[in-house]
Amino acid sequence: MIKVANDSGHDRRWDALQLAYQQACTSYGEITDFRGKLLALLPLATGTGAFLLLDRGSNIAALGAIGVFGVVVTLGLFMYELRGIQRCHRLADQAGVLEYELGLDLRTGPFRGQPRRSLCGMLGPPGAGLVVYLAVMFAWLYVAGVGYGWWPEPEVGLGLAWLLVPGYLVVLAVAWVAVRSWWPGRWRPRWSQPAE
Repeated sequence: MIKVANDSGHDRRWDALQLAYQQACTSYGEITDFRGKLLALLPLATGTGAFLLLDRGSNIAALGAIGVFGVVVTLGLFMYELRGIQRCHRLADQAGVLEYELGLDLRTGPFRGQPRRSLCGMLGPPGAGLVVYLAVMFAWLYVAGVGYGWWPEPEVGLGLAWLLVPGYLVVLAVAWVAVRSWWPGRWRPRWSQPAE
């Protein structure tokens, strides 16, 4: 960034803008990094846990409660994910305004030059979060179903579990629409002009 020499008031404002921009970029990166790791590790941990729990030596009666617990914990993590998306969106808006104030054009700054999201604005964290968290919840529902006897035998249950796939797709579609309507206009950058 080029600093133009001027009076000390301008210098202090410039320094404050640079500091705010650095903090916004750092916070955005840290939140995004944590959310990405959680999104990658949650299905891996769930798959491993479900595989180990469904082994023939497991206590089948306990699987119902464990599965319900898994669904509830996953729902809580998804709520945390939505808050992370909100915070990242706010930080991106803030950083975009700061890029404008600092004189960075659309090609120079990482926030103002972002392309529009595809898939009705859900490409990226919003859509990935829905797909992964709902899949994990449905995996825990399967575990709960084994424990509560929704499936007669684990071998037969695996066949019946395919009934969860259409349910998953319906819930995913409804959740997709719900998130889009809950967050109208949130997937478009709004920093083409400075904040008034």
